Amino acid sequence: MEDIRVGLVGWSVHAQRYARHLEEVPGFRLAALCRQDARAGREEARRRGVRFAPRFEDLVEGGDLDAVILVGPTPLHAPMAVAALERGLWTLVEKPIADTLEGAEAISRAADGDRGRAMVAHTLRFEPVAAALRDAARRVGRVRRIAVDHRTPLVGTDGVLLGMGVHFFDLFASSGLARLEDARFEDGEIDEAVPDRWFRVRWASNGIEFDLANDRRDGVQRTEDLTVTGDEGEVVLRRLGGVSEWRPRAGAPVRWELERAPSLPPLLVAFRDFVRGERPPAVTISEATDALRWVLAVKR
Repeated sequence: MEDIRVGLVGWSVHAQRYARHLEEVPGFRLAALCRQDARAGREEARRRGVRFAPRFEDLVEGGDLDAVILVGPTPLHAPMAVAALERGLWTLVEKPIADTLEGAEAISRAADGDRGRAMVAHTLRFEPVAAALRDAARRVGRVRRIAVDHRTPLVGTDGVLLGMGVHFFDLFASSGLARLEDARFEDGEIDEAVPDRWFRVRWASNGIEFDLANDRRDGVQRTEDLTVTGDEGEVVLRRLGGVSEWRPRAGAPVRWELERAPSLPPLLVAFRDFVRGERPPAVTISEATDALRWVLAVKR
C-alpha cells in the first residue's frame, strides 16, 4: 500500500513533533511544508527533501498530496480546512477545531459532517491518562466528583480556556463521564487578560460535579492532577509524572507510576487507518464542536 502523502501546515514546537512522528509511523510520507517564515521554511524543506509552499493555497494546489495536517493558528483552521476538503484532501485539524462556532460549522459543511474526510486532533484522548481515567471511574463505583488541577507556565496564543478547556471537556465526554446537553455551570473565574492565563470553573453533568482549574501564570509549579471521587474511594492520577494512587474507603492505598507516552503516534495511526478506510474518524467534527460549545458556554 502506498504511503499517504502529507502536507504539514505550521512549524511550531507541536508541528515539529508531527514532522518527527510522521517519519516514525508507517504509512506516511511528509511531502510538503507550509510556514509563514519563508526563508526558514525553504531551508527546512530543502533539508527534508520536501516541497515548500509559502502560501496555503500553493500547498493544497500542488497536486502531490493526499492529506494535510493543520497545526497553524486556530483562527485559520476553518478557512484552511474548508479549502483542503473542497480539494478532496483528507484533513487532520489540530484542536481546537476552530475559534468560533461558525468556523466549526463551516468545516462540517465542507466535510459533509462526520461522514467526510476530516478528523480532529484531540490528543489527550491518546495519552495513557485517558485509559487511566476510564479505569478510575470503574474502580471508584458511582462517580461523584472529578477535579483537575493543571498548572504549567506555558501560554499559547489561544489562551488557556480555549487551548486546554476543550482538551478536558473532550476527555470527559469521550470517557462517557460528561454530556454537553445536560452541562450545568455553577460558578467560576476567568483571567481577563488576552490571552487568558488561568481559569477555574465548577460545573455538573451526568450526575457528576466537575472542578476544573488551569493556571499558566509565570512561576507556578508544574503539575497536573486528576482526582476521581466515588462511593468506593478516590483515585488521584498524576498526568505529568509522579505517583498515582487509589485510595479505597476500605483497605490499603495502592500506588503506581502512571505511564507517560507521546500521544501523536497513536493519533497518527488512527488518522492513517481513517484515510485508508479501515476505521471511522477517532475524533469527529461533531465531538470537537461540542468541546468548543462547552468553552463558549463557560465564557457566557
